[in-house]
Amino acid sequence: MLTEDQKLSLRKKLFVRRQYKRYPVLALLFIRERYPDYTEDQLLKDIIVKRRPKKRNKKKKAILDFRRVQMEKYAQRLKQFDKDSREYNQACNMIAILENAHQLKTPIELNVKLNGEKMTYYFHWDTKERRIKEFVAAANTKGTTHEMLEKLLRPSFTGN
Repeated sequence: MLTEDQKLSLRKKLFVRRQYKRYPVLALLFIRERYPDYTEDQLLKDIIVKRRPKKRNKKKKAILDFRRVQMEKYAQRLKQFDKDSREYNQACNMIAILENAHQLKTPIELNVKLNGEKMTYYFHWDTKERRIKEFVAAANTKGTTHEMLEKLLRPSFTGN
């Protein structure tokens, strides 16, 4: 709670600020009508509004999930191509597809063909790129079966 002196001081300061905002040139005259001993130095002190320090921005987390990493890669590729080229258009289309899938949070599909047998594996929508690369590397090693890949896939739904 504020004391009576603090309340009067605050009321006086707010009055000064209002008068100064309305009539910057004649403010001192209007203020002296109510407070005859008011000085110009007091006016300069009272019109200064103390601002709180700005809050620090939190550091942005690194983009690690597969789709956003792919979008970043395509965005980098856009800079290499001419705007009228076919490659530029394809990169834009891929970015749009990835962005739409990311917003809808659809699972990431990965088609794997081993020993003539084709299977589709699904990853959680925000799976890290590292996890998917590990899965692809395992799928590309010789002697890998779909059962082995299925065991590798299981932890991806519990944790990225």
